[in-house]
Amino acid sequence: MKHVILILMALLTVTSTSHAAEVSAEKKKAIDHLLAITNVEKTAEVMLAQIPRLMKRSLSRLDPAIADEIIQETIRITKKRMFEERNLNRISYPVYHKHFTLEEINELTAFYKSPLGQKISTKMPVVTQEIMQATNAYSKSLQPEIQAAIRKIIEEKSAQ
Repeated sequence: MKHVILILMALLTVTSTSHAAEVSAEKKKAIDHLLAITNVEKTAEVMLAQIPRLMKRSLSRLDPAIADEIIQETIRITKKRMFEERNLNRISYPVYHKHFTLEEINELTAFYKSPLGQKISTKMPVVTQEIMQATNAYSKSLQPEIQAAIRKIIEEKSAQ
């Protein structure tokens, strides 16, 4: 999950205009429509909600008030750049262009307009959040085993 957010944040700092220029206006419009009906922004919001938890760890040495301000400013900037400035859509153009034809995007749009497609669009942010929570809990359960393996490697390498 941490990697997803870091990649998402890194993508925001990269301009995709050189790749997006290859995408026709018609295809961009179709992608915009697909992103809108699939609630991509809501799914991204679920991922953004993980930022405070992840950043608190890395900012733990700072005064909590300063850390909170940094986190809030990070979220503000990220939301502004992703949603208000529509960079999430611009970042998506070359990816959708690479993997789908215009006809396929239109077929996906038709599917997402269907009752099942609408249910997926509505439920996916919640499903994504629940999967992330389950993954985090599972990852925590692996920590003792991983820490033991790390200690063993360090002890073996230190003994050499």
